[in-house]
Amino acid sequence: MFYASLPFGRARLVAHTRRRTTMTYGMSKRVRLPQRAVLAGMAAGALMLGAAPAQAALVGYQSQAAFNTAIAGWTRTTTDFEAIAAGTTYGAGTGPSGYTFTLTGPSTAYGDQPAVLDTYGTTSGTNYLGLNNPDGAFETGDRLAIHFTTPAQAFGLFVIGTSGIQADDIRLVIDGNTVGNAATEAGTTNDGGHIYFLGFVSTAVNISNASLEFFTDDGSLFPTNVDDLVVAIDQREPPTDVPEPGTLALLAGGALAAGALRRRTRRT
Repeated sequence: MFYASLPFGRARLVAHTRRRTTMTYGMSKRVRLPQRAVLAGMAAGALMLGAAPAQAALVGYQSQAAFNTAIAGWTRTTTDFEAIAAGTTYGAGTGPSGYTFTLTGPSTAYGDQPAVLDTYGTTSGTNYLGLNNPDGAFETGDRLAIHFTTPAQAFGLFVIGTSGIQADDIRLVIDGNTVGNAATEAGTTNDGGHIYFLGFVSTAVNISNASLEFFTDDGSLFPTNVDDLVVAIDQREPPTDVPEPGTLALLAGGALAAGALRRRTRRT
């Protein structure tokens, strides 16, 4: 098992602080009701229109199957690094077609750069993205900023690491939203590497940047590689929003109430 025997030539201790941000949303307004009959009918319709729960702008995934279900029918592009020569390195702000990479963290002190390698097992083919260091992999404390040259609505990838990785040791971050690796790997490579999937699907806006963070709670060093980057966008014809029958009935009731009040006013 190659992953079980990777050289750990540079011991590094990384301290980090987790922050939790809690958001609360509130809305209030004061309304005078000089025409109660009209407002009652129209308020009922407005309540029905606002009854649907709000959707989150970004949904995180730890399962490739669930991620694929969420983007079914979308136009997608997968980068598996097979068409790129092993040994290719990417300096800050460069990358393969569709991406640019910028590495920060302890590895940069040694001049390490993202690189296409074929040393260890991976999720597809023989090539993957690691670093041009003795371990051939990202290490504790590293952060890989990923920029999409074309904005997308979904992004996912596989990370492959050694045994001992705990839940949330590897994290994908987009627009302040974070999804960490699951406690249990999705599978293993032919040489004992542990495979995890991380992804996000946007339900509101396009995304163009992500970052992948590698660290552990106890500062342990777990070399990790990346493969099969996926971007996707929904280019299908958007559905036409049609009010439901109940909503139409309530709005019609409001209109009838308004008409009745106008007739009453004319008679007086």
